[in-house]
Amino acid sequence: MRSVIRARSLFSLFDGRIAIPLGVASWLCFAAVSPCPAEDVNRSSSPAAALQTHPRKSPKIILIGVDGLAPDYLERWSRQGRLPCLSRLMKNGSYYKTNVDIGIGFSPAIWTSILTGQRPEKHGITIDSFKDIPSGARQSKALWNIFGDFGLRVASVGHLVTWPAEHVNGVMLSRHYLQETVPGRLYPEELSAPITKYLSDRQSEVEGVFYRFRRYLQPSGKKQPEGDPVRAVYEKEKGTDIETLRAVLRDDTNNYLTSVFLLRDNDYDFFTVYFGGCDQVAHRFLRYENPEDYIPAPDAAAYGKVLLDYYRLIDGWIESLLRFAGPDTMIVVCSDHGLRKKYPMTEARLGQGKVPGSHDLTGVFIVSGPDVKKGYYSRADILDIAPTLLYKMGLSIAADLDGRVLSDCFENNYRFTHPVVLTDTYGPPVHQPCDFPVKNLASEGELQKLKALGYLK
Repeated sequence: MRSVIRARSLFSLFDGRIAIPLGVASWLCFAAVSPCPAEDVNRSSSPAAALQTHPRKSPKIILIGVDGLAPDYLERWSRQGRLPCLSRLMKNGSYYKTNVDIGIGFSPAIWTSILTGQRPEKHGITIDSFKDIPSGARQSKALWNIFGDFGLRVASVGHLVTWPAEHVNGVMLSRHYLQETVPGRLYPEELSAPITKYLSDRQSEVEGVFYRFRRYLQPSGKKQPEGDPVRAVYEKEKGTDIETLRAVLRDDTNNYLTSVFLLRDNDYDFFTVYFGGCDQVAHRFLRYENPEDYIPAPDAAAYGKVLLDYYRLIDGWIESLLRFAGPDTMIVVCSDHGLRKKYPMTEARLGQGKVPGSHDLTGVFIVSGPDVKKGYYSRADILDIAPTLLYKMGLSIAADLDGRVLSDCFENNYRFTHPVVLTDTYGPPVHQPCDFPVKNLASEGELQKLKALGYLK
């Protein structure tokens, strides 16, 4: 056994922090926290030892990744009863505010850290940009690789840094899975035609989502005032706001419907889907929160509600996906960061094409299901998410992970009867070669969208 394992204390493996009451969130009632029991830790040089220790069938996990889901908005709108599903998950489970500061502030690196439990210098995604990064750049196994190695069936829909699609034990849909001209966009390839047909047959549902947001998607039709350059720039930016909303509605609706398609007829031990719209809507539409004088009052009143409506859309989709959960399913909702309007949108910033929404270094991690404490609140690190899910699946915790098991979210009896098992490492992943140029992945329209969000220069 390597010295790094011997050197790790129980305090470093488990969350030894004290639960913090959520003062402003009066809607949560928190249970008293019992002292953490002295837990046994079995050491093994083989990850398979964990499955031998726990012969029971591992529970299924559904992980819903919501880019930019901000704790401030989540808590505010939950208190107001606007997000019934997320509010119920928090009350019936454990809720963490997560530190997302890993030295790189862009989503591809952060989501890779969430799904590997490692910092960028280990997992290899160190580009401080939203450029397309091939999955082959990831030097560490993600959760779907590790679970698959033990015969657990997995499915992933739309996550970043997943192209070319890895040949997992199940289904891997990269974020380009609907681009027919892109090779390696999904695995297995036989799913392409059924998914395309399913989405085509459900165009009425797609149209229903767009109808729900119709008042935000229509241009004002007003003639831009002559001789007012600031207003002219604003109207152009507003047009970009609308096009961004239209694009993310399409992408997220496709990811939701594809998730339904996969879950309705298949059994997975681990299922995960990515929704990117909360992040992109906040980046653009936070200009209407406490707006500057050049924004017309009717626009401020109308577009100021877009972000709330998008959170409500995601909340409803999560509620719908929960119908595929069984009594032993653990539900996880997490984000890679929050967002807030950090700078006033002065005329100078408007003229420079700056976006009003900026990343905040606090995300969320909600976990609900069997053996999970109810109404518990604390703080954690995004690096703790992967070890916690490995633990719940009954697998070993590798010494080369940078996070720790959040044992405080589990009931005491469960922690007593399910000791943590340690191992050295799960090793590097096996990637699929692909000669398709990365630069050809994003269309000109997507590149313009990324520029409009401030992700590309």
